[in-house]
Amino acid sequence: MFAVEKHTKIMNILYDLASKYQADKTRELMEHYLSVYHNILGEKRFDIKSVLEIGVWRGGSIQMWKDYFPNALITGIDSEVYAVEPWKNTERIRVYLGRQEDIKFLEEQIIPGGPYDLIIDDGGHFSPHMKVSLLYLWKHVKPGGFYVVEDLGTSYWTQYGGSYGGQDTIITELKSLIDDVNVRLHQQQIKYDNIWSIQFFSGLCFIQKSM
Repeated sequence: MFAVEKHTKIMNILYDLASKYQADKTRELMEHYLSVYHNILGEKRFDIKSVLEIGVWRGGSIQMWKDYFPNALITGIDSEVYAVEPWKNTERIRVYLGRQEDIKFLEEQIIPGGPYDLIIDDGGHFSPHMKVSLLYLWKHVKPGGFYVVEDLGTSYWTQYGGSYGGQDTIITELKSLIDDVNVRLHQQQIKYDNIWSIQFFSGLCFIQKSM
């Protein structure tokens, strides 16, 4: 009974924070996402020290994460000036102007701030860009940390260059990581090392690094 009450209380905290800061999701999607985040990260939230979120927009989610992870420095990336300017001189939040597929930007501005306990890709949602970020940032996730890809539905939508069964989508890239998880069983060359687990949810994927 106590565990259920504790779970409900923390979930209410997340909902309250998302509502307070107007996190950019519909209520139904927000409740689904927050439930998944809490189930995986709730018990670790005081231990998380560094978070990177790709895609800031109006800043609702980075403020939410700042409060939910009270001991963490929250780093954001956005390609629009209006999304970056408000966060100058904000305690425990820093936001950089740049693009997630810009390797030079990642190497010079973002990677030096790592390694990260949690990286969230909620950026432009174009698969080629998401694949670049995953490839270059995965090695900068801390042992035991997580890389999260949001809004996977764009892999199926033509306006984002997606299609059902498309071979160049982020969904297809993430599916291929199943072989990387099982590397000790096949001993073939892999693209991403030290993957402990991959979890898929509707619209979401959580990749955890080995300890």
